[in-house]
Amino acid sequence: MKNVLHAKCVICGRTYDAAPNLTNCACGGILDIVYDYDSIKSSLSKADLAARQEYTMWRYRELLPVEAGTELPPLRVGWSPLYQADRLAGQLGIQRLYIKDDGINPTASLKDRASAMAVAKAREAGAEVIACSSTGNAASSL
Repeated sequence: MKNVLHAKCVICGRTYDAAPNLTNCACGGILDIVYDYDSIKSSLSKADLAARQEYTMWRYRELLPVEAGTELPPLRVGWSPLYQADRLAGQLGIQRLYIKDDGINPTASLKDRASAMAVAKAREAGAEVIACSSTGNAASSL
């Protein structure tokens, strides 16, 4: 996988080569992907990012675990607005608070980002059907 060093167990720290179907360690812990941020920095600058006109989650494609040629899902996901909530910040005793409005995503859910990524990765793997077990937002999003 592009820009990925390895997968690392969140419990025991064991590392594995990152592979699409490998999600758990031999100890039972889940595997977290460790990214090669030095490689990403060499190919993506703040100026490049600021100049982009892509106003979706794919604006940050180099930071995401998708290959360059992967066909992306067609629905617009991400780039949802942040609203400053001064009154609530004051009630909570903090200086600043922002609330993200994911209601503009296709199914009005923060799960749309994960679903878009899952669809992109499924396309990379050649899947024609995607399913999930959920009682709510994840299933409706997918």
